[in-house]
Amino acid sequence: MNHEILCGPSFSILEVTLAAGERIISEAGAMAWMDGNVKTETTTRGGILAGLNRAFFSGETFFQNTYEADGGPARIAFAPGMSGEIVPWQLQGEDLLLQRGAFLASTEGIRCESKSEGLKGLFAQGLFVLRATGSGTMFFSGYGAIDTIDLDGGSTYTIDNGYVVAWSPSLSYRITRARKIRSFLFSDQLLLSFSGRGRVWINSRSPQSLASWVHPFRRVKAKSSGGGIQLGPVTLGGE
Repeated sequence: MNHEILCGPSFSILEVTLAAGERIISEAGAMAWMDGNVKTETTTRGGILAGLNRAFFSGETFFQNTYEADGGPARIAFAPGMSGEIVPWQLQGEDLLLQRGAFLASTEGIRCESKSEGLKGLFAQGLFVLRATGSGTMFFSGYGAIDTIDLDGGSTYTIDNGYVVAWSPSLSYRITRARKIRSFLFSDQLLLSFSGRGRVWINSRSPQSLASWVHPFRRVKAKSSGGGIQLGPVTLGGE
């Protein structure tokens, strides 16, 4: 399998060239375009329980699609939901932990399942994160460009929760609230303090910050008797 990342880093597209009989797995809805000789199979990969765990606890889709080059080489492209960079990563029997929604695609030798983070996960984006394990190539994505931070075991590194994409399982972390720093809708900002030896991948932008910026412009029903649509301070369609 050969791959090329196009239009990066802001609007990255993953284009994969499969040899005859090769397969690649992706999130449902991630396929952007493909050749006519690509055969598609949709499954829960691991059974109904595994699909439910991904969908309800890890922010991924219930179904995953397997694409196979049928009768000759084929090209297929995948696009993440958020505009940003795509990172290819090789797994050789080890694990990688991912934030909700970061997984894009992988070869067959990699499995993705939800992992409970216990009570500390309640203060992040959810109780579960995604654990990728096995051997092969996987692709994950984030909002904006992605940078890496390598920890050598001698210090801690604190990151806003919305900027974390993935991290090595060898790292430990604790979640704290920055009570003097206000976040989306005036709640306390959530911070992750990593320690140990390993790598963290971070976004250059935060989806939560985007949601905070968009919030004043959300579509709401105007309170006036005209019954128009109000976008922030502007009312449309009223009398």
